[in-house]
Amino acid sequence: MLAANIVEGYMDSEEAEMRTALRGTGIIVARTGNDLLLNIRSDTLFEPQSLSLSPHGGEIVARLASVVRKYDSTLIAAAGFTDTTGSRPQNLVVSQKRAEAVTRQLAEDGVEQKRLTAKGFADEVLKIPTGANVSDARNRRIEIRIAPMVKT
Repeated sequence: MLAANIVEGYMDSEEAEMRTALRGTGIIVARTGNDLLLNIRSDTLFEPQSLSLSPHGGEIVARLASVVRKYDSTLIAAAGFTDTTGSRPQNLVVSQKRAEAVTRQLAEDGVEQKRLTAKGFADEVLKIPTGANVSDARNRRIEIRIAPMVKT
C-alpha cells in the first residue's frame, strides 16, 4: 500500500520502466490519472483462433511481469475484448479465457495472484464501432489496467 503523497512519483517510475520494457512491441502505454493502461491487440499475444498465448505473446507478458513484479503496490486487471463476429455467448467465453491466459502467465512469471483479475467483455466496448459480424482486428484486444494500491 502506498501513501497518497508518493503515488504519483511511484507510478511515474513504473510508467517509465514499462515504456522501456515494451518499446518496439507496438503496445500502447497510456496514463489516466495515476493508472497505466496498456492496449494490446490480440494478434500480438495469441495465434489466430487460439485461447493460449503464442510464444511471442509469452515473451511480451514476461516483459510486463518483470516491471510489475518490482512495483508490487499495484493491482493488475486484464480485460478481454472481441470484434462483432460470432455469438455474444461465444465472444464472452473467448474474451474471458484470453484475459485469464494473460493473468495466468503473469502469475507464472512471478506476479502475486492476489494482485490479478481478469474479465471478458466480448464486443461490449468496441474500440472501432462496426456493424454486426464485422471482423476488425483493432477490436480484438487485451487492455491491462495497472492501478496503485493507496492507503486511505
